[in-house]
Amino acid sequence: MHPARTLCLATSILAPLVLADGAAAQCTSVLAADVTSVSVTAGGIQTLTLTSNAPQRIFSVVGSFSGTSPAEPYFAVGGLNLARDRYLVLSYTGRSRLLPGGIPNAPGGHTLLTDAQGRADQLVVVPPSALSFLVGRTVLHGVYTVSDLDLLPSCGSNVVSLVFAP
Repeated sequence: MHPARTLCLATSILAPLVLADGAAAQCTSVLAADVTSVSVTAGGIQTLTLTSNAPQRIFSVVGSFSGTSPAEPYFAVGGLNLARDRYLVLSYTGRSRLLPGGIPNAPGGHTLLTDAQGRADQLVVVPPSALSFLVGRTVLHGVYTVSDLDLLPSCGSNVVSLVFAP
């Protein structure tokens, strides 16, 4: 990538969202899913679609099998309510088997970069017959971005669910 383009991308990612009048805008992010159930036997894909007012910004995807309460305090600071469990740690560290493309052992390992309109997609992939122990369970996913000032989550989304059917 050309150095000037890299600088522009880095600047746009790190710059706060600013309105035309110069005031800082509150970040919003809404997560939607195209399906709410996937067969574990046949396998399948759920597409998560993020719509945000933060164009060209990095968001991370995390999930939980334990629901939304009690919310993990780190993510709750930014408005994302997911309970702490093993899957939350795996997804946060880029090691979820359901989220392809993660960077193993990197905080926020499953990342999305929103486009110029503030949109991004992430797949949740369930391989056929590989995860039979998940039948009847539900996983929740959400996204967040961090503040460049304190590196704490500053903009979290709603959560969407995926039920694992036989």
